[in-house]
Amino acid sequence: AGKEETFMKQYLSLIVTALLALSLIGLVFGIIPYYAVHAAHKYKYNETLYWTAGAFVLIAVPVSIHGIIQHLVNYYMPQVQKYVIRILFMVPIFSIQAWFSLFSHNA
Repeated sequence: AGKEETFMKQYLSLIVTALLALSLIGLVFGIIPYYAVHAAHKYKYNETLYWTAGAFVLIAVPVSIHGIIQHLVNYYMPQVQKYVIRILFMVPIFSIQAWFSLFSHNA
């Protein structure tokens, strides 16, 4: 029963990851460009900017987090990897902060 349980957990994790990836891909390459183009046709260029920047944030953050997790799972060169992880943490922090700053025109 132990091997079957591990086998099921592995495939369940793979299925959940695939569904999340497909939904993110659909969001980034389907819905967000539709709203961005729709806003551009109505001359709402700020909305186009928000949707486009949001799409890139939705691409950059998961890729960076995946890289961070992979470095933590395979942590065999701590002297180098601690700096790589710090650099990879900059992507989600600064991309989300920059996206939120688009909404504040006073900044």
